Amino acid sequence: MTSAELAFGSASALAPEQRYFAALSLLNDARGRLAAGGAVDDFAQVARIVLPVTKDFLGTSERYAGLVAEVAGAVSARGGDSAGLAA
Repeated sequence: MTSAELAFGSASALAPEQRYFAALSLLNDARGRLAAGGAVDDFAQVARIVLPVTKDFLGTSERYAGLVAEVAGAVSARGGDSAGLAA
């Protein structure tokens, strides 16, 4: 079991709000690695873990849609495949 699964999966003991902010922190760390030349596939993998957690907390709000658009834009801008990020 990965640390992400412990933080966000069914085994998580965190409250929904805590999971949301932990997910954003993980995404921001991945965004920083991407900006520093990290692999777009690694960023996309983190996004696929984080986005469902943010959707659980935010619902299908404008805020969630904006986050998905931002993440998809970052992936696409670096030649990655953004398909399935918001599933």
